[in-house]
Amino acid sequence: GPLLLITVLVHELGHVIAAKRCGCTADHILLWPLGGLAFIGGAVKPKEQILISGSGPATHLPMLGLWAGLLALLHGSVTLSTHGLWIDSNFGSLTCIAMLNTNIVMLLFNLLVPCFPLDCSRILASLLLLRGLDPGHAARIIVICSVIALAGVVVLS
Repeated sequence: GPLLLITVLVHELGHVIAAKRCGCTADHILLWPLGGLAFIGGAVKPKEQILISGSGPATHLPMLGLWAGLLALLHGSVTLSTHGLWIDSNFGSLTCIAMLNTNIVMLLFNLLVPCFPLDCSRILASLLLLRGLDPGHAARIIVICSVIALAGVVVLS
């Protein structure tokens, strides 16, 4: 729905803002059913790439705070469970819980799944370059990680 689309847009804007701070350009943002992609131009060093890649997932932290605060106002407490809540009388609370869970999943998925082009793979590649690996070797490691991650998704589906 629209809240998911806004969440993905904010995530991608996090990348764009960090990229601009690193002297890059951001041509456009692609939003589609599987997520988003910020098209960023310009060469960056590995440390800058880590900043740019980490800035998207970092946007989920204030969004989590926003949804938790709103849920606390509406429900009196913060929970990730919908148990005992009915849509006709708890629509606002259920929306907040859904967005809390969505932001948690997006944060963890982008930081823990090393599958290109997700943020984790870009951070991992940059860390490998900082450790002295040549770009070709780092790319092979990312491809292997991506294949393993995709196989894991297939097995878990």
